[in-house]
Amino acid sequence: MADLKRNEHVGERSVFPYLTALVNCALWLCYGISPMGSSLIIVINVFGAAWEIYYIYTFLYFCEEDQRPWGFIYVWFGILIVFLADMAKYKLFFSWACALCGSLVSVSPLFNLGTVRRQKSMDSMPPLLQVVLSLANTTLWAGYAYMAEKCDNFIFYPSLVGFSCAVIQLVLHIALRQHGDSELDEALV
Repeated sequence: MADLKRNEHVGERSVFPYLTALVNCALWLCYGISPMGSSLIIVINVFGAAWEIYYIYTFLYFCEEDQRPWGFIYVWFGILIVFLADMAKYKLFFSWACALCGSLVSVSPLFNLGTVRRQKSMDSMPPLLQVVLSLANTTLWAGYAYMAEKCDNFIFYPSLVGFSCAVIQLVLHIALRQHGDSELDEALV
């Protein structure tokens, strides 16, 4: 976000990771409210949702008018509202939606690999600190899910996906630092 504010432009960056993270927080917040959830899930996702709203607002403020994905935003929230209307009826579907969206949040930065290769720069990928924090976060959530009274697979497996994606991003950061941007194509192949 700091570089976005500094440049006052989003460039080729997509709003998709921010929207996915916001929907993810909203879904997990509802999961936390359900009988399967816990207060820890609620608290963490309230803060996460507030953070993502700030990110999306910042993105929309600095992007060009034709880059604003209003239709995409409305569809995401429309789907979410439909299922929130009767969460008990859709409990299993809701749990799977949380797991899928949690996995999508982890995978979404990897959608920028084409931009990384084309620009020969890691500017469109999350910074190293964020990758390390994602690695720690997914490890903690996997541990939490595993140590729960009954292993919560809807938290555990998306955490493993997130861990794997964070490792891939970490390897890319390390490879590009060691080899420099000139050998980017070899590092991505």
